[in-house]
Amino acid sequence: MKRTRLVAVAVTTLAVVGTSTGTALADDTATDAGYLQQSRQGNLTEILAGEDALANSGDECVRHVGEVLIRDHTLLDADVTALADARGVDLPDAPSPEQQRTLEEVSALAGTAEYETAWLLAQEEAHLDTLDLIDTQVEYGTDEEITAAALSARPIVEMHLEMVRGGVCRAEVDPASVPAGFGPR
Repeated sequence: MKRTRLVAVAVTTLAVVGTSTGTALADDTATDAGYLQQSRQGNLTEILAGEDALANSGDECVRHVGEVLIRDHTLLDADVTALADARGVDLPDAPSPEQQRTLEEVSALAGTAEYETAWLLAQEEAHLDTLDLIDTQVEYGTDEEITAAALSARPIVEMHLEMVRGGVCRAEVDPASVPAGFGPR
């Protein structure tokens, strides 16, 4: 019963995370400074998720993806931080509350058969949201350097999505083992 409640909370959190990123909105919170702030939170989230995979996954593929996330999002975050510093944009020091809840809920599944599946599906959702954020910046952003950074980040995020969505890790996921509510869009 506890696991069912946890999965239900995780599903709600994933739904909130998807709506909290400012995806497909052409306003100041989703472009330029808002893009930098939300990218920072996304990068921090992905670094923590990668660390969680290294600490809690017994699956070599998931651990490899975790290492890639740590490496790539650390580099992307350095770019975001430099752009923000040059523009005087304050950046958050932690993931959003919704992102933190998702990290905690997936981590709580460590040691269970559901952990890897929940981790991969949470990463899929997060990277889809990041692509939406990037696309919003590209379409509506007014700062050319920030937009260029978003464009250069896009192939990296797409590669991460492919790794968790259609890569070797997912080929081993048995659909019957997917916790309720975790799944592709």
